[in-house]
Amino acid sequence: MPTRLLLLSQFLLASFTICAQEIDPVANQTESAPDLQLVTPSYIDSTTSTLIVSEEVSQYLILMDYVDKVSQNIEGFRIQLFSNSGPGAREKSYEAQTDFLKLYPRYPSYALWNSPNWVLRVGNYRSRLEAVSFRDEIKDSYPASFVIRDNIASPFKK
Repeated sequence: MPTRLLLLSQFLLASFTICAQEIDPVANQTESAPDLQLVTPSYIDSTTSTLIVSEEVSQYLILMDYVDKVSQNIEGFRIQLFSNSGPGAREKSYEAQTDFLKLYPRYPSYALWNSPNWVLRVGNYRSRLEAVSFRDEIKDSYPASFVIRDNIASPFKK
């Protein structure tokens, strides 16, 4: 998501810079500015919205949708429930994963090696708000859990 915003902002900045360089300030002093009219539709449907964008922005949005669809992982959030290192840490993380899945079988869980620890992370949340909401739901069972930024499985995955 931050990458998309960065690319979009760079694209828009470049567009404005190019437009600004094409305008001759001396020539514009003698000419009057064109009249701008605000077009308001006579019928506005509250269930739909229409955003009119330039062809370049439209192409950029199509490209970003394509990148999201082919990407296997995107930036998001998970909840870390367990972390341990040393002998037997891997087995302990798998045990913690089994215990979690007994309580919450619908939620994905991941026992991962995050050097030098084995960690157990759960969920694939696109926003911190979603992750915090689920963390609040499980905090009685997992009081030491916390929300962490992580690469998550893309919802567009085939």
